[in-house]
Amino acid sequence: DGPGLDATLLSNLGAITPAQGGQGGIVLCCVFVSKRRKWKDRPPMHDNATSMPKLHRRIVAAAAITLCAQGFAASAQTQVAALDGAAATAPAAAAAATDGVQVQQGVTTSSLEILVNGAVALKSDTQFSELSIANPEIADISTLTDRSIYVLGKNPGRTTLMLFGDNGQVMSMVHITVAPDITEFKERLVMILPDENIQAFTANDGIVMAGTITSQTHMDQALELANRYAPGRISNLMVLEARETLGIDIGALRADLRAALPDGAIDAQLDGDRIVLTGAVTQTTHLNIAIEMARLYAPGQVNNLMTVEVPYVAPNAEELSAKFLEILPGEAISVHTVSQSVILSGSVSSPERMTQAVQLAQLFAPQSEISNLLSVVASKTCFIRTRRGAEVIATAIPCHE
Repeated sequence: DGPGLDATLLSNLGAITPAQGGQGGIVLCCVFVSKRRKWKDRPPMHDNATSMPKLHRRIVAAAAITLCAQGFAASAQTQVAALDGAAATAPAAAAAATDGVQVQQGVTTSSLEILVNGAVALKSDTQFSELSIANPEIADISTLTDRSIYVLGKNPGRTTLMLFGDNGQVMSMVHITVAPDITEFKERLVMILPDENIQAFTANDGIVMAGTITSQTHMDQALELANRYAPGRISNLMVLEARETLGIDIGALRADLRAALPDGAIDAQLDGDRIVLTGAVTQTTHLNIAIEMARLYAPGQVNNLMTVEVPYVAPNAEELSAKFLEILPGEAISVHTVSQSVILSGSVSSPERMTQAVQLAQLFAPQSEISNLLSVVASKTCFIRTRRGAEVIATAIPCHE
């Protein structure tokens, strides 16, 4: 208060450091300014002094401004250091959070590849309490025992099977790949284009065609056949490699085929420089003979479109009746053959017996159409009593005449 305050403040200003001041410099600056602004309105406290000397006011103001600047600088440095520290600790905190969730180590992994509509049974060395399949639309599973699993391939693709123990820990993982079955396609391809060098393999849910082929017609035929097994999912990597045209005596080939296979309805045509065989034979052996004869006229340029048609052989009705009597004794079953059909008539004792009779007819006469005229006539039920000490048990059985 008054000029006496100046000496006290000035003597202590030098002892205040920026580290000690911090934001306190702002407060001091405000106090000094407030004091300076109010000073001229205060009444004089000394006879020879009506106001604070100008020199004192300037010294106090300069000191306050200096202290404010130092306080701001110290505060800014403190905030920057705090931000740097926060930035340095943020990655560590993030790493710590990431380290909290880890992939379980030491899990046994294996791979399995199956075909669409194919099935396999897996066996575990240890008991499991829970199974998990990532995508049941690709492969489905069912439990057989606490150590074995039934896996069914449903659609092309990849998925993962996980086995868990009683403690909830993952015991093992099986990476399952389901591929389309192109075995039949490869067989048909060799049958239709036996002399072409074509390779076919699966890729994801499609078929890749590679190799060399001698004509655009054959390439189109191969692609059309592949499209029936994987519609719209064919990758063509085949290379067209034309061969030198040869003079082929197709008339002589036809004569040789009729002489060698008189019972076969075989025809031979020319398609550019290739021989196309059509018609039907009764045995696979005859089909192979016709192909080999055509290759003598055009080596490596034979296209086979022949089919094997096995002639119908009518079963013997008496032999079928004897087999039914042997396998299903006590059933009144009669067997008749008409054209290419086998007719079952008479009666059986239960619907189960009727089903068994039809299945036996299909087994004994696979080329025939089965007509079922059997009826179910329930047989009389008899009871057999069995006594074990004081206990009596009645068992129902069919009665026989």
